Amino acid sequence: MRRFSHFAVCLTLASVASVANAASANLDSWISRDLVPYVTKQLSTQPRFKNEPVRFVVLADESPQSASSELALNIRDRLRDSVAKEPGLRIVWQRDISHASVYENIDCTKNQAHYYIGVEVTEDRNGLLSVGIRALDMEDKSWVAGFGKTWRGYPDTVQKRQLRRLQSDTSFRGNRSAPFDESQFDLLAAHLAHELGCALLRQTAGEYVVNGPTHKPEDEAEAAMLELVRNNLADFRAVQFSNNNANALIAGKAHQIDNELYQYWVTITPSEAGSDLSAISASAYIRIQDKYAVAQLIPSVSLPVAKSDNGFLSELKVVELRDARSCAAGNGQRGNSRVFSSSYSSSAVDCYALEIGSRSDSVVFFLNHQLNNGLVRLSGQSCGHRADAKVARVNE
Repeated sequence: MRRFSHFAVCLTLASVASVANAASANLDSWISRDLVPYVTKQLSTQPRFKNEPVRFVVLADESPQSASSELALNIRDRLRDSVAKEPGLRIVWQRDISHASVYENIDCTKNQAHYYIGVEVTEDRNGLLSVGIRALDMEDKSWVAGFGKTWRGYPDTVQKRQLRRLQSDTSFRGNRSAPFDESQFDLLAAHLAHELGCALLRQTAGEYVVNGPTHKPEDEAEAAMLELVRNNLADFRAVQFSNNNANALIAGKAHQIDNELYQYWVTITPSEAGSDLSAISASAYIRIQDKYAVAQLIPSVSLPVAKSDNGFLSELKVVELRDARSCAAGNGQRGNSRVFSSSYSSSAVDCYALEIGSRSDSVVFFLNHQLNNGLVRLSGQSCGHRADAKVARVNE
C-alpha cells in the first residue's frame, strides 16, 4: 500500500512537469510561427473560404464581443493584420466608417462577413492562459469543422497587465459597450448615414424625397449632427433632397441612457398619413461628457486643498449640476432608500458633485471619513459594492 501511494505522488509530479514544459512555449513565437501560417493556409486553401468575406473578432462564451481584454484584442489585431497581407483574401476590416469622406456610391456589402475568425483568451485560477482560434459560419450559425488551434501557457508580465485591462473593440464602434466619443461626431454622422442609406436602398415601397426638419432642434449640437448626417446621405446618393417635392422628413435626437452615455437616433418618416412609405431609422451610442450636466460653482462652498510640490491636485470644489438627473440612479430613482437616509437625501432640483483639477493624468478615488467606519470609498450613482475609479486628466 505504501509503494502504491509513492507511485501516485511520482505520477502527479510528472504530470505537473509535463504541463510546465508545454507552458514554457512563448505566446508571441506561437502566434508568428504557428498561428498566422495556419490561419493563412486554411483561408487560402479551403474551398469554402474562397472569395468569401472574413472578419476577425474576439470571442467569449462562443459569441463575438464588443469589449475585451487588451491582450485578446492585440492578438486579434496582430493575426488580422498578418493574414490580410495574403493576396486574394477578403478581410472585413471593421463595420463602421473609419473616416469621414465622400463616396460616389454607398457600398452596403463591404461590412458583411460570411465567416468570423474568433480569438478566445481564457485564464484558469492557477494563472494558466489558453488562447484558441475557431471559425464561425455566420450564415449557418455553426462552427467550421476541423478549423482550430490552441496554445496554453503562462503569460509574461506585460501580457498579464494587458489581460487585466478592458478595452472596447473599435470594429464594433457605435454599440452600447463601444460608443463613439464626443471627438468623433463626424464618424458618428458617417456611420448613421451609412446605416440609414443601406436601409433606404433595401426598401421597395417607393422613393423617399427628403426635406429638412419642420423645426430647428433646440440643441445646437443636435442641429449640427443632423446637418452632418444629411451631408453624408447626399454624398452617398442614397436619398433625394428637395425643398418642393419632399414626401418625407428627417429628424435626429440624442436620448440620455445613463450618465454620459447617449443613444443618437436619426429617423426618416413619410410626411403624409397613409403613405405606403414606412419610417426608417438608424441609431448608435455616443459618450458625451457633461453635455446635459454642466457644473456651476456654488460660491458659498469652498474647500481648502493641501498644497504640495509633488501633489497632483490643483483644486477641489463642490459644484451644483444644472441637470438634477445626474444624481439619479441608473433606474431613474433617487438612489436606494437604505443608502439615502433623510439626513443625506437630495431634493428634486438640487444635485451636487465634487469637482477636481489635476496637474497630471491621474486615477482618482473619493474617500469619506466616517466616525465609526474610518475611511470609506465613495461609489458612483449606482451605489455598487465596488467603487469605480475616476480618470482625472490634466487641464480638464
